[in-house]
Amino acid sequence: MATHGQGLGLTALAVAATAWLTGAAATMAGEEPRPLPVRLIAADTQLRVAAETARVLVRHEFEALADAPAGGKVAVPLPTVAAVEDLRLTFDGRSHPTVAHLGVDGIASVVPPVAAGRRFVVEVVYSGPAASLADGGRSLALPAPAGADADAAFTLSAVLADPMQAVDSPSHRIVGAATAAGGTWLTLRDGAVPADRPFVLEWRPAQVAAGS
Repeated sequence: MATHGQGLGLTALAVAATAWLTGAAATMAGEEPRPLPVRLIAADTQLRVAAETARVLVRHEFEALADAPAGGKVAVPLPTVAAVEDLRLTFDGRSHPTVAHLGVDGIASVVPPVAAGRRFVVEVVYSGPAASLADGGRSLALPAPAGADADAAFTLSAVLADPMQAVDSPSHRIVGAATAAGGTWLTLRDGAVPADRPFVLEWRPAQVAAGS
């Protein structure tokens, strides 16, 4: 498992670096791929919280702003403590080989040569612990997407598997409903919203009394 902030450790990512992927070839030659000029079209986040651990799937759709005959890399910000489980790059519904660069700000996916206006999707699956709050509750902060402008949309679907006494978000308006298993399902009250800030979720497990 590759842990954000602890070096590359790419074995668990099971990525396939191939010679046709120019950026990947440069990476294996020890060269750092250049950032790809892109804009974020949409950022969708799906997360599941069980006990004190969150498992997160982020799906970011990008558009290339200029021709990049040598490819490049695009970044997906991650929390400081994040264990990366999978990284996927998709063009036109088809997966392509990619290589990851882990850094202090998140993970970057190497993208093959791309023309201006071409869209593609980067998906990252990672897990990490929730932070403890003074009242006995828990908190999870997901970084704002990179490359977002005023038109980039953020959507969310979340499941808290355990019974909860309280759930709130200081960053976004959310709505929820009980699941058949006794947990809570959440989404954004306004549907798609601007992807202009981090998403923060706070909750208090049912067994924790307020003020404890």
